[in-house]
Amino acid sequence: MKKICFLTKSMNVGGVEKTLINLCKIMQEEQCTIDIILVKKEGTLLSQIPKYVTISELELPEILRDLLLNYGNDFTNLVKESLSKKRYFKCAFYYLIKICNRLAELFFNYNLLFGLAYLFTKTNLKEYDVICDYHGYAYFTTYFVAKESRKYSKKSFSWIHEENISKEYMYISNSYNIFYRIFGVSRECVCNFKKQFPFIDQEKVQVLHNIVFKEELLRKSNVPPEKEYHYPNKTFIVSVGRLSYQKGFDLALYCAKEMKQRGIEFFWLIIGDGEEKKALSELINKLELSDCVFLHGNSNNPYPYIKNAKIYVQTSRYEGFATTITEAVLLNKPVVSTKVSGVTEQVSNGKSGYIVDFDEKQLCDAIEKIIVDGELCNSFVKATESTNLDSANTIKKLVEYFGLAK
Repeated sequence: MKKICFLTKSMNVGGVEKTLINLCKIMQEEQCTIDIILVKKEGTLLSQIPKYVTISELELPEILRDLLLNYGNDFTNLVKESLSKKRYFKCAFYYLIKICNRLAELFFNYNLLFGLAYLFTKTNLKEYDVICDYHGYAYFTTYFVAKESRKYSKKSFSWIHEENISKEYMYISNSYNIFYRIFGVSRECVCNFKKQFPFIDQEKVQVLHNIVFKEELLRKSNVPPEKEYHYPNKTFIVSVGRLSYQKGFDLALYCAKEMKQRGIEFFWLIIGDGEEKKALSELINKLELSDCVFLHGNSNNPYPYIKNAKIYVQTSRYEGFATTITEAVLLNKPVVSTKVSGVTEQVSNGKSGYIVDFDEKQLCDAIEKIIVDGELCNSFVKATESTNLDSANTIKKLVEYFGLAK
């Protein structure tokens, strides 16, 4: 029986976390034992992990855990929270590590924070046959799994969930030579990664789409929604994603303003939460959109809303492979999306939806066409019914690589 371990950041609502749950579901209890180790054991999706999966947390000092969780966009909030609690030593330590880490990156091309966190992490992974960095994003899990794999010569895998291969990848670039396979969730992810790292064996970097179970999706879409919304005689539009810069919901709001000025009757529901919530709420008020745009917050089951929508809209600045687009297509919704990685593998432009630039006018034009032209909308719906987004090939590859029984 194979012993398999996945490492990721947490189980908060997100595409990475949802697809990890789906990945675990293809591995039956009688085939293998599965552990998920989190940097922090938290998140509303913890309850959705199959019962036969063991969940644990990396053993490391809390002050380092806080830095790993909040080093990027949330660093300022981390400092503010510590100051509000008069934890001045913590604030000084945070800034010291941040400054030293920056110097290490500039002069030695090295992530000091990751090295320090690894040094103080107690967990070792010597008991596993397969060890996976599922979080990716050149995060601590990537560095950690590569170190452990080298130490114990384990078969290891890493995932690339984004098209942008940022400078952070360079600081742990040597880690990627260790992995047996590196999976990119779209063709663009793989191409961009190969360009950035030509010195890595190109054969080990492969496309592996996220797993989505259509039957489960349909079942969840047929239950009553968490909250009823009333939008008489208005077109219902839905978007799902973390309220972050990446997801581009500011573009959605400026597009909504344009739509309102054109006299289009619509109700746009945005499902998700995140660091941009306050700014987006303020922008909704500033643009006078409170009558037609609503921030729903997080949802464990957004599918009844997608099912009831006329159009699904994705406004991301960048992606790896937007699972929400796949879900919308499987629920037979016309999709309007910005040009991001993976979207051409999910949507046929002009046949099952529209792919536009990150531009409010283009986005508005595409949405308006679907709203006003019933025949066009119906043709898009019909096209989604024949779109092949089957996960069978992904499952077949993983079964082979992980050495599971067929």
